[in-house]
Amino acid sequence: SEEGGNQSPSVAIEGGHRGRQLRDAIKSAIKSAIKRRNQETQSRDAIKRAWRRARTFAIKRRNQQYNQEGMEASTGNQRQSEAIRG
Repeated sequence: SEEGGNQSPSVAIEGGHRGRQLRDAIKSAIKSAIKRRNQETQSRDAIKRAWRRARTFAIKRRNQQYNQEGMEASTGNQRQSEAIRG
């Protein structure tokens, strides 16, 4: 759209009503893009956090299970040894 003729594009954008509209459109587009990106990163961080929490929880629970099994095994050994001793 060569309406300005020999004007440079920046002058065309700066000058006049159409330029202001264009500038506002660009501004709002950038703003919405930034907002979308922030939301994406926020949700990504939230997912990461949830995943990490779930993983640590799972690991803790697994360790607890292992410890319990180990304890049961050791208490079983103790009972056996006590039975042998007694």
